[in-house]
Amino acid sequence: LPADQAAELPGGALRARVDDVLYLGHTLYRQGKLPEAEKAFRGSAQVDAGAGEPHFALAQLLEATNRKAEAKKEYEAAVQLQPDHADAKSALQKLAVDVP
Repeated sequence: LPADQAAELPGGALRARVDDVLYLGHTLYRQGKLPEAEKAFRGSAQVDAGAGEPHFALAQLLEATNRKAEAKKEYEAAVQLQPDHADAKSALQKLAVDVP
């Protein structure tokens, strides 16, 4: 769903849509369909620019595929958007050792 169309949805519908795309990303990730999962995570992050969870999920995928510099940026985005995201903070600290 393009961002301009998402803006037309009532608030609750937008949240549900983002969650659906995020869930799809997780499902694709578990199935080993990493390029498709990456697209879903990126799409979810675009639709709800204020959500930290899509960035966290994308960071995990990027880290798992050894794209650590990209993963670090996504973990940072997750923490910036959701400062209480303990898992993102922890992952960012661990990754900081590998990617200064």
